[in-house]
Amino acid sequence: MKNCVYDSLLVNDFVAGWTTFIDNYDLGENVWLNTFFKERERWVPCYLKHVFWAGMSTSQRNESTDAFFDGYINVATSLGEFVKQYNNALQDRAKKKYEEDFRSLSTIIPCGRIPQSRDNFK
Repeated sequence: MKNCVYDSLLVNDFVAGWTTFIDNYDLGENVWLNTFFKERERWVPCYLKHVFWAGMSTSQRNESTDAFFDGYINVATSLGEFVKQYNNALQDRAKKKYEEDFRSLSTIIPCGRIPQSRDNFK
């Protein structure tokens, strides 16, 4: 499957490779793979060669590429400045994630007290 996806330079090569893969392993009835194949234009590199934003797909409906760049670029941003700001956006996003991870790891969640004896249950 890896070779089929990443080594196919043409759409026809991918489809032929995918079909061979599915047939060889008798996966024609696999719902997940069938759904995956229907969405191939969003994740298979040979379909995305002409798309500038190929690596910037949203993972949730309410997310957008615009939200990712809020505060970093605007309509007057040059291509050179865009590259710099894209790097800044990635670094800031990673920093926020590390800070959130640190906060969650260093947070103590209070637990209820366990009674010392059964007498407390009366």
